[in-house]
Amino acid sequence: MEPYKFTTIAHSDRVFCSPLSESKVARILERIELLPKERVIDVDFGKVH
Repeated sequence: MEPYKFTTIAHSDRVFCSPLSESKVARILERIELLPKERVIDVDFGKVH
């Protein structure tokens, strides 16, 4: 199986690829107090071998 095929299938119901729910992420982002037009990016490389 292609490396990302399983992930694509398993997470197809997610808006973004994260084990966190959308509501949990929304609560976290509320606490950051971003200024207008500021953005957040979370870069994750998966398992480290």
